[in-house]
Formats: sequence, structure tokens, C-alpha cells
Amino acid sequence: MLIGFIILIIFIIAFTLFYFLLERNKRELVVSRRNVLLNVGKPSKFEDIRIQFREMKFRLFKSIALFSSNYPFFVITLGLIVVAFLSHWLKEMTILTDPVDLWTPTNSEALKQKQYFESNFGPVPRQTKVIISYHRKPSSHPENGDLSSYVLSKNVLKKVLTLQNKISGIKIWDDANSDYVTLGDVCDTPLGPENKDCDVRSVLNYWQNQQERLDKETTDKAGKTVDYRDHLKACLSNPSLWNDNTSLQLPCVGPLGQVVKPESVIGGYKGSHIEEATALFITIPLNEYLSDNDPRLRKAMMWEKAFLKFMTNYSIGDELNISYSAKALQSHLFVS
Repeated sequence: MLIGFIILIIFIIAFTLFYFLLERNKRELVVSRRNVLLNVGKPSKFEDIRIQFREMKFRLFKSIALFSSNYPFFVITLGLIVVAFLSHWLKEMTILTDPVDLWTPTNSEALKQKQYFESNFGPVPRQTKVIISYHRKPSSHPENGDLSSYVLSKNVLKKVLTLQNKISGIKIWDDANSDYVTLGDVCDTPLGPENKDCDVRSVLNYWQNQQERLDKETTDKAGKTVDYRDHLKACLSNPSLWNDNTSLQLPCVGPLGQVVKPESVIGGYKGSHIEEATALFITIPLNEYLSDNDPRLRKAMMWEKAFLKFMTNYSIGDELNISYSAKALQSHLFVS
């Protein structure tokens, strides 16, 4: 209906333009005749054809204008019928939103390999991402392990952990099933189906997503304080450790036993200076499905939309930026 209304508006605008063209052609025709009459001798063949063509246009537009003014109801009705007839096939139109369908040829070798992989190993998970960064980059290098001005400071890590826990707790009511859709229903669960813990990737995995372990402090044999910075340094060097070899005696692997590579959860640093990082990533892989009609896909998209709504209203602090994305909106990026 909206498309039909737009076409009708275009028709009215086109008719208005025809009217102005009619008036202009009428004036030009009068001027041309006057110029021909003023010229000495008989007009050229080309000039004669040009005048005849203008007269034909004048008569045509005049006839249309007179007919439309004498029978306005018929003209409007005819226009609506034409619009309705042309709009009938809109229901057969399919709008492509998947970037793969938009930009990849059907005979592409890469597309064939992707389809082969998905048919044998399942589709690539849907990625929900959050990026936390400072408004401004620190001007100096950290001294004596002081990370207070960086995203790896304990203050920022606590804020990220709070955000991560709130995201994990998002749930949306599903009227179709009369139940809530939670992250555990739609996320990638490596230890499932018995264990519904999601494979949420972030730097907090080095502390198994537990604030108690992040706050843990002790002293070594030399009386030196050992805290989260020492544990972080050990985990960045070897994220597969089950014991960080410090007085904290904490593991580096994630809560599911997964090895979290630093470059997948920390960004914005040069070379090996990870402590100077300016961004932290939270990645939540959701289950993907090959069929668009799969009811489980509807649940995943419901959760993604609830996630986007939650992030739109979330504030992590004036000094930090939050960027986030979800596949429900075809990888559109939102920044707050």
C-alpha cells in the first residue's frame, strides 16, 4: 500500500511537470512562429519539422490536460488501478539482506566451500560483540606496573565484568512458547547439552569471570604484593596455564577450560606491549542455523534484539566508549 501511494505521488508530480512543459512549449511555439514570420524567405525544412514537432507536443499535452480536468474522477481512478496492478507483484519480490547473497556470486568457489563446510560441520556461529575503549589514549607508558590509566586497570575490568554478567542475564519473554528465552538457550555451549554455560570470551576469562579472583591479593616469599597484574602478566605470556606459577595459584584457562588468546579479547596495542592496550572485547557466539524457518533461529534473533535494546540504554561511565553489534541487524555497528 505504501509503495502504491508513493507511485501515485510520483504520477501527480509527473503530471504537474507536464503542465509546466505544456505552458513553456506554448510560449516557445509562439516565439518560433514569430521568428519564422519575421525571417525573410521561406523557412528551412529543418525549421519546419521542428515547428511541427512542437505543435504535436502542444496538442498532445493540451489534450491530456483538458481530458484530466474534464474527467478528474476517471483519471484518479485509472491511476489507482494502474498502481494496484503494478503493486500486485510486490508480494513476489524478495529483499536480500544477507551480505553473502548481496555480494557473492552463486558460482563463487568461496561460497561453494562455505556451503560444504556448513553442511558437514554446521554453520559458523552468529557473533555478538562488545568493544570497550577509552575516550582518549593515555599519553605515557605504564610505570612500575601501574595500569590505572589503561583499560586493563582493575577499575575498568570490574566494570567490564559487571557489563558481561548483565549481558549474560538478559532474557526475553517468548509468547509462542510461554517461556523466557535466555542466553543459555541460544548461545554456543561447548559442554552442552547438560552444561548450558556459554562460551563468552573476554579478558575476564583469565579470572574465570569471578570478581573474588580478580580482587585476590597475597604476598610472595620476599614480602612483595602479588595481585591481578601479576596474574594477568602470566596469562598473557601463556594463556593455557592451569596454574599461573605465582603466589595466587590461579588458573589462566577460562571457566570452561578453554584457552583464551590475548589478541581475541584485547586490542589497540603495538607489538608485545599488551599492557598499553586501549580496547577490550566481549564476544558471545550464538548458534546459527541453515534454515531461515528454523524456530531456534527466531529465538536467537529475539535474544539479539533484546541485547541491542539493553546496550542502547546502558552506560559504563563517561571515560569509556562502548561499541556493539549483533547479526540480527546484519552487522550494523552501534556506538554510544
